[in-house]
Amino acid sequence: MKNVILATFAVAALLITSCKSESEQVKNEVENQVDSVTTEVKTAEKSIKYEGTYKGTLPCFEKDCKEVEMEIKLLPNNGYVYSTKRLGVDKDAMLTTGTFTFEKDGNTIILPEIANVPNAFLVEEGKIIQLDKNQKKIETADSAKFVLTK
Repeated sequence: MKNVILATFAVAALLITSCKSESEQVKNEVENQVDSVTTEVKTAEKSIKYEGTYKGTLPCFEKDCKEVEMEIKLLPNNGYVYSTKRLGVDKDAMLTTGTFTFEKDGNTIILPEIANVPNAFLVEEGKIIQLDKNQKKIETADSAKFVLTK
């Protein structure tokens, strides 16, 4: 009888330890999958060839004009050349140069030398989209007008 009880305890102990090992193994596999998904998150900064010249005619944020011709050259060293000309107001384009930075999301660039107008752009394949002053996407009927294309 003692042998049967000992054998039952031995089998039970083996089952408990093997279940624990399997659950830990499953947990480790899930954690590894989560880690691999996290590292595969693609950002514009890392996955898009964003350097180049982007052009477009955007609605004017100031009251003295209706549209602005805008050109932004993004350089490989995070430099930029920002050119704007208010249609019907400016004779020549105004140029600003500086160094842009990517926000933590890796998809938004900031042109810190630009003042009094929105200076943040969402980088996508072949285009950049001007964001509002709060760095949010413009969600109006005219939102397609805030896109500069390569």
